[in-house]
Parts: sequence; C-alpha cells; structure tokens
Amino acid sequence: MPSIYLIYGEDEYQVTNKSREIINELLPEEERTFGLEVIDGAADKIDAALKALKACFEALQTVGFFSARKVTWLRDTSFLTDNVVGRNEEVKKAVNEQLVDLLKAGLPEGQTLIVSSPKVHKAKKFYKACKEIAEIHEFAVSDKSWQNEKDVAEFLRIQLDVIGIKMDRNAGTVFLEKVGTNSRHIVNELEKLAVYIGDRKEATVADVESITSSSKTSVSWDLVDAVGDRNLKKALNVARQLLFQKESAIGMVAGVNSRIRDLMICRQAMDNDWLSVGGKNAQWHDMSPEIDAMFNDMEKDPRKTHPFRLGLLARQASNFRMIELKRCQHAIMQTHQKLVGSAMPDELALELLLVRMLA
Repeated sequence: MPSIYLIYGEDEYQVTNKSREIINELLPEEERTFGLEVIDGAADKIDAALKALKACFEALQTVGFFSARKVTWLRDTSFLTDNVVGRNEEVKKAVNEQLVDLLKAGLPEGQTLIVSSPKVHKAKKFYKACKEIAEIHEFAVSDKSWQNEKDVAEFLRIQLDVIGIKMDRNAGTVFLEKVGTNSRHIVNELEKLAVYIGDRKEATVADVESITSSSKTSVSWDLVDAVGDRNLKKALNVARQLLFQKESAIGMVAGVNSRIRDLMICRQAMDNDWLSVGGKNAQWHDMSPEIDAMFNDMEKDPRKTHPFRLGLLARQASNFRMIELKRCQHAIMQTHQKLVGSAMPDELALELLLVRMLA
C-alpha cells in the first residue's frame, strides 16, 4: 500500500471516515495504541502550525513501539490553503520545503503518513508533490444546492443500510430537503431518527418532519415553502431567523423568486390542463408537439421533477392565481432594487415583500 495519503475536502464526515478506513486497513486494532500517532493540524495561529509540523517531522522519524508499523495522522490540517497562517513564510518553508523534501526522500520502512485537510491549495509545492508520490482522495461539497443530488441520494441509501432503517422515496426526499446535503448532518439525523422510530425500522414522512433538525441551508427551504403555502406568519418567523443567522437578504429574495418562478410554470400548466393535481400527487398529461418542444428547450424540463416535489409545487401553485404570481414577481424585483440601491433596512424590506405577497 502507499506510504503517503492526502485526503481533503469540505465534506468533513467523508474526509474523516476515509482516513479511519485507511488506518483500519494499515493497523490491526491491537496495534493502534502504540502504532498510531494523531497530530492536530487545526491551527489558527502561526506558532500552532509550526508546532504541529514539528511534531509531524518527529513522528515520521520515530519508530513505533511494539510494532514494526507506524501510522502518523496529521488531522484537520488548516494551513495547506491560502489563508493567513498558510501564507506565513516560516509555515510555507516548513510545508513546501522541509515536509516535501522529507516525503520525496521516502519514509522509513513501516512508516505511513496520512494528511487530512478541509482545503488544499493545488498550486503549492506540497500538492504537486503529493500528485507524484501520494494517494489522493478529494471529498468536495458542491457550491450549488442539489447539483449533486444523485450522489447525496446514494449516500443516504448507503447510510440507511448501515444504520438499519428504511424510508420510501417520499420520506427520503423530505429528509434531504430538510436536513441538507452535509454528510455529517445526514448521519447524525439518521441516528436520531433510528432511535425515534425504534422497532418499526421504517421511517415515514411524518417521522422525518417530527424529529429531524433543519440545517442552515434547509431553513431557506422552510422560507420558500412558507411562501408557497401562503403562510405569512411562518414566512415572517423564518425570515427573521435567517436574518438573525446573518443570512443575506438578497439571497433569500433570490430563493423566493426561484420558487415563484416554479409556481408560475405549474400554474400555467394547470390552467392549460397540461398538469393536474389530486391530493398529494400531480400528473402530466399529453400535450401538443409545440408545447412538448417548449418544455424540452427549457434549461430544466419541469416534467422531470421528482414526483413528490412536483406534487408539492402543484399544491402550492393552487394557492395562487397567475395574476397574483405575476404581482409577486414584480414585488420581488422592486424589493431587490431597494436592497441594492436604498438605505431601507434589510429586515423591513424583506418583511414588506412577504406582506405584499402573502397577506
């Protein structure tokens, strides 16, 4: 097996999990007490970074006690990117010269180094050296919500098997919309859900809504859902919570605009009998070749929306007439201009928008 591993990415759970997997492969459990040395690389000060690097150098040149194998894990390393500590000349020299030279010379027989980090600067000598001599694993988190929904859905499926519970597609969709796409948060909420349902072993939509906690990202979903449900009181409460959490008012307005746009598509489809809604379900019908081509030309064909989400959007679209949705869109445009170009407080502008849309 390789003697050097670089494991990095914003998905902290998967980075840590992969590091532990490699350690488990390299060292039997009975050898880890003396054969594993963990060094904390999370350093917000220059002295702490230099201390961690010094400990790493010493560990790599010290044989393991009672074992021919030794693993050094430089964990949560924070100075491999272009931050204040990483730009310090002493730290750069220690990483890009001393550490790189040590790794290129080859580690002593039986020694393995694992470096885990939330972020690595790919233009630095350390990363370039690792590309030549190390095994690299990257666990990035997408910047765009749901851009990687297939990967997240697969991760959820695997974790459900690991924890030993089940949920149908609708419950899974609600779970991800509420919990978000962070792996650590998904695992934590699944473990909590498993305890909550007990011997039933199958979680329903009601179970998910009752016990799981919303991530910061999914609270934004609560806001747009409150708008779609035409629930002014809930929308105001969620908006105030997001502002308290220092979320951007412009970002919230953009999210609401996106939901109104989706509702306008559904409302138009329902008005033209292309889409019908019954209970919690919605169904597309046959349409003329011209309309079919129009949907195909859209950036995201609404007919490919997940059935559960389509039902949700169609029910919410039923709360508005098309003329009301157009007024909402106009109010959103005016509010955006006020947020960008006036002295009106963000909270007041956002609350006035919600009142105009939902009262």
